[in-house]
Amino acid sequence: MAFPVAFTVSRRPFTGLSSDGIESVPTWGAPVDVGVYAIAPAYYENGVGTLTETEIADIDLFMPKTAVSVQDRFVIDGETFEVVKVEDWTRGFHGWQPGIVVKCRRVD
Repeated sequence: MAFPVAFTVSRRPFTGLSSDGIESVPTWGAPVDVGVYAIAPAYYENGVGTLTETEIADIDLFMPKTAVSVQDRFVIDGETFEVVKVEDWTRGFHGWQPGIVVKCRRVD
């Protein structure tokens, strides 16, 4: 059983670091439209001690299993979000494979 894809968002895959002559800067590939089941507000915290232990997600993207990596970017309603975590939900009860949850935080 698969859910219908309700929304389309634009994904920009992280392609690595390049040098601007002084320092390394991140680069992203061309945007690719991908379908998602739902877009929901989220809060994700990993650790409680210091800023380096804490990751905050602003939104969750529920989507079919797709190649998505940390540092990829999504453009949703004109706002840019960066992936902080990808959760695999494809090992469900009796072989049900609903997809993945992509946790993203807004990038200024």
